Amino acid sequence: MFRGAGPLTALDKAPSARIALVSMPWARVSSPALAVGLLKAILIRAGHEVDACYANLLLAQHLGPQRYRGIVNGGGLNHGLLGEWLFTRAAFGSDALDVDAFVDAHPEAVTAVAEDRDSLRALHEHVLPQFIADLVDDRDWSDYDLIGFSSSFEQNVASLALARAIKERHPQVPIVFGGANVDGEMGPAYLRAIDWVDITVSGEADAAILGLVSAVMRNEPPANVPGVWYRSADEVISGPPATLTRQLDDLPTPDYAEYFALLERFGSEHLLSGRQRRLTFESSRGCWWGAKHHCTFCGLNALGMAYRSKSPTRVVDELTELAERHEVLVFEGADNIIDHASMSDLCDRLGESAVDWDLFYEVKANLTRAQLQMMAQAGIRTIQPGIESLSTNVLKLMRKGSTQLVNVRVLKWARAERMRVIWTILAGFPGETDEDYLRQARLIPLLHHLQPPDGVARLLLERFSPYFDEPGHGFRDVQPLSAYRAAYPVATLDHAAIAYAFDYEAAPVAAPGAVGAVREAVRTWQQSWATSGLMPQLRGLRGPGWIRVLDTRSGQTQRTTLTGLSAAVLAGLDDTYRSASSLARDLHGGPHAAPEEQIAAVIDDLAQHGFVIEDGGLALSLVLPPAR
Repeated sequence: MFRGAGPLTALDKAPSARIALVSMPWARVSSPALAVGLLKAILIRAGHEVDACYANLLLAQHLGPQRYRGIVNGGGLNHGLLGEWLFTRAAFGSDALDVDAFVDAHPEAVTAVAEDRDSLRALHEHVLPQFIADLVDDRDWSDYDLIGFSSSFEQNVASLALARAIKERHPQVPIVFGGANVDGEMGPAYLRAIDWVDITVSGEADAAILGLVSAVMRNEPPANVPGVWYRSADEVISGPPATLTRQLDDLPTPDYAEYFALLERFGSEHLLSGRQRRLTFESSRGCWWGAKHHCTFCGLNALGMAYRSKSPTRVVDELTELAERHEVLVFEGADNIIDHASMSDLCDRLGESAVDWDLFYEVKANLTRAQLQMMAQAGIRTIQPGIESLSTNVLKLMRKGSTQLVNVRVLKWARAERMRVIWTILAGFPGETDEDYLRQARLIPLLHHLQPPDGVARLLLERFSPYFDEPGHGFRDVQPLSAYRAAYPVATLDHAAIAYAFDYEAAPVAAPGAVGAVREAVRTWQQSWATSGLMPQLRGLRGPGWIRVLDTRSGQTQRTTLTGLSAAVLAGLDDTYRSASSLARDLHGGPHAAPEEQIAAVIDDLAQHGFVIEDGGLALSLVLPPAR
């Protein structure tokens, strides 16, 4: 397109376009693609004809859902971009790195997916190239006026493989890539080296898609469409800067028809292996916290942090429409962070709907007990609070606006409300110390009654993050992860321009042994939740003037009865963290009035028992209320 490959077949005055939107492996199969569903709805509302192709479901059916899911879960940036490399033979032919060279460079990838070299070789050299060939034969791609690929995470090389096969057979059809993999300078870098991609869209495609289709149908370059890059002859040209969609309430409800048609065709129970169907939705874009204090390691929101949200009424109406249409109640918010300003109204409206919602949201960790109770009652059952560390010093380095006690508090009250918490401990921040991690390792045994993290991971240096964009943070020898060269064996491709994650040297950072102590403590924590089916407990039963504490965190059952000032102090530290002076003011004039020094001594004694933790002159009770 726009490079001397011949005129487009579309008529200048065609009333509508026929468009294909494609979601390739290795997108998960448990949920349809939000971008595909939303863009389809926008285009249909404008009078265009749209087919959504969920090639990820087709491959899951072909390989078997368990094997497909194993590769999805075992790939990624920490495992050599295995999913991307598996499609390199299909995308790049003989230039692809062979299996022995890949596995020698990334042995962790084989371990992660439980595949041997021969099975990976068969996938790489035969199964996946044939899958792409079958996809090309599956329909007449020349019927489309435009073919768009939504590419995020490990979808890119598979998308390039199918795009190349289509382009070789139908060179006149414009090929467009959008999604996180082509944001910023990544998009034009692909256009300069990959001649079967015609256009990339950076940023929010819903702000550009109608203008782009209009230009294609007029057989004109999309020179005035915001966020696009395109090739004209041998030159890569940009349109105006990408714009943000401001009025989210005006967006239509996503159209997931083809996804559910394939689920019905293949059998939902089979394809999802008994897992629940879940739908992705959005109630906001941007990050209200990042607009004030961009977390140093975060590479999200490449175009900026400007926070925009849907009205609570619109959110509940959309959820209700999707739930009724597809008989699904499990939803995952794509929001970077929930809007605290409208949270109460949203939860009220969810509760009024009289529907048994099961919602996931990313949140900030500074939620109070009352807020978590309200969210749980509204049906928000899973949260990702961005905990990332249990060290106040490391959290300061991250610019998280959080502390150890803030993070433990959200774990405590989420556990009390039976909410699942998704979180990971990160390490590798310039300025951290060994003691930051040794303290976490000592703290963790006290938290065994709370939700453990998914693991401990080394910080990845991400494009668009302050660590990447701003000098002076202490990173040296910054290079794209070596896996990018295996995933993209194209000599003319600028790997530094297309990489999202980078390797680095940094100093000072904690020694491997200190981080290893946390990793081992987390492993023990996870095992305490996985072995017996009986979660460790730390619960307090309140009586008149006393609290009886049940503690099974060590594997042994211990019962302790606190009375008098000890019970009063523990109760005073229940909802949130407080200082000894604050407690002294509250207890003043009552039966347990005591000077600040005496209360501080009681707090220290409770900490010795592991019932309370202290940080920065503040203390928080770890004891949960009785199980409901």
